Amino acid sequence: NRQGASSRLDSARLSNLPLSRKSIGPGCTGCGMCTNFCPSGALRKEDLVSNRENPGTQVITHEPSRCLACGLCHELCPQKVLSRCDLTSADLLSSQPQTLVTHIKKRCEQCEGVFLSRGDEPICAHCRADLSIERDFFGGDSPTLSV
Repeated sequence: NRQGASSRLDSARLSNLPLSRKSIGPGCTGCGMCTNFCPSGALRKEDLVSNRENPGTQVITHEPSRCLACGLCHELCPQKVLSRCDLTSADLLSSQPQTLVTHIKKRCEQCEGVFLSRGDEPICAHCRADLSIERDFFGGDSPTLSV
């Protein structure tokens, strides 16, 4: 039975398995480097509901029972926000992927392009950078700055 199997898997033995459970920190931009190059398909990026009015969401999921613990995702992450967590027996017994991060797709108030957000920022990173440069050049009180 499953409970008997899970109780026999102690944490010392789990840490020696060539498997891994992941977590993603707050700096994730949703670039997909980890999911694009995951050799086992344990990390996946999925777009949910998308139309002109509601650009939808993007989720990154992880299935620990498929993970090879190769570390490629850690190496490729430009933000270095992926972490390896302790594996549990429940991770091995579950065939359901775990949602690591959800990004809301938003339409930028400046350029109207779609960008990924984990918060409530109204403009994309590119437009934020442009505004920052404009503020540095013209000063913070410039009448052309709209955000």
